[in-house]
Amino acid sequence: MRITLPLGPVCLSCCHQLRRNPIDCASCGHQRPQAGLDNRDQPICGPCSGEHRNWYCRSCGAIDLLVTTTDCLGCRNATRIDKLLICSHPQLRGQTEQVRALLLEMYSPQRTALLLESRRSWLTLLTELVTDNEQLTHASLDCRPQTGRTRYLRRLLIAIEVLPSRDNTVDDLDSWIDTLLADQPPHIAVVLQPYASWHVIHRLRRVRGNSPSAAKYARTRIRCATDFLHWLHARGTDLAQATQQDVDCWLDQGTTTRRRLRDFLTWTNKRELTTDLEVPWLGTDGLPGHVLDEHTRWQLLRRCLTDSALDLRLRVAGALVLLFGQNLTRIAALSAEDITTDGGDTYLSLRDHPVLLPPALAALIGDLAGQPLPTDDPRPTNTPTWLFPGRNATHLSPGRLAQLLGRDLGLDARAARGGALLALASDLPASVLADLLGLSISAALRWGALAARDQGVYLAARLDDHD
Repeated sequence: MRITLPLGPVCLSCCHQLRRNPIDCASCGHQRPQAGLDNRDQPICGPCSGEHRNWYCRSCGAIDLLVTTTDCLGCRNATRIDKLLICSHPQLRGQTEQVRALLLEMYSPQRTALLLESRRSWLTLLTELVTDNEQLTHASLDCRPQTGRTRYLRRLLIAIEVLPSRDNTVDDLDSWIDTLLADQPPHIAVVLQPYASWHVIHRLRRVRGNSPSAAKYARTRIRCATDFLHWLHARGTDLAQATQQDVDCWLDQGTTTRRRLRDFLTWTNKRELTTDLEVPWLGTDGLPGHVLDEHTRWQLLRRCLTDSALDLRLRVAGALVLLFGQNLTRIAALSAEDITTDGGDTYLSLRDHPVLLPPALAALIGDLAGQPLPTDDPRPTNTPTWLFPGRNATHLSPGRLAQLLGRDLGLDARAARGGALLALASDLPASVLADLLGLSISAALRWGALAARDQGVYLAARLDDHD
């Protein structure tokens, strides 16, 4: 047999690439990494290529690209994992067995090898916890710095049912607040601690099923209070001496996010820690500063519905923003269970009532729901079938979805949502708008008032033109 493309020496990265893309061998019919081409230019595997090297793993007998050892990648991974996760605690040993099964049975050998080679992954944090020889719990993770890898490891352990799920994000916020307060000087910590723990967290605990955006909003308010207190201290004053001029100056020096200080100053005023200081509402007075115009909105919507070169996830998410004014937090959390059909009609539950979808959008959502799930991700049986799946049985984060929409579609989700709501509010009563799109009645009334005002300005301008 003539080999026109011999494998020859292969580096580790090329080895990974060949493993990721196995071929159906033209000689034996098995799916294996390609080693060359036969005399008909058909791909063939290693044992069929005639190359004089060992293709069989010494430990398990599997056929693999053996570069520097006689063991396949999977067996080498297993040896390294057993060394990393060795422990004597019986309950911990049962937990590490579930992690071991994840890495060796659910993840591809290439992905596991990359995890083992990385130095700052969640696996490194896990080995640190195992070294302490204590059972894996939420409390043990709470004691660690709440970095990205800590949050990732927590989500993964919940996904493979090593840890129980948490109903909301309050426990995560508790540990975040403790870390924040530990870095503050006493005169700031003594004010921040009761505000964060007794006011912000207390309100969150009264709400069931807090979303990630609720935790983000809470962190923003606490950070604003922290930054303001540090700013006052740098100016040689304190909270009791703060004036309206101080507040206005601080607000003018930053973005509109600083208006989240309103909640903190309302709290301090009730406790007579400050005088009656005013902060404007954020995004609730008058027409929003940037609302997408109708022409651009319809152009983007047309692209979402017709541009097959665009990522299907972005086509669906963009259409739901542009057509129904949905926020990305709700869009990212949609699942296949939210889709229903009746005859030839397709409905999507955006809140309490299913919304009839236009045929073009219904077809896109059907295609998105029919996409295969990742095969190398832990996914318990009770996990929803997310339309926008992320890693470790979670859905894609709203922030990441916003980033992708802005980068690939040029869509500002906030402006697009405002344009859609303004258009819908001009055609629908506030009560219908609230029920249909999951808005509060006050928000629906406000959008209705804005739409009426916008139409009034337009009609007045038309009358002036005729005069």
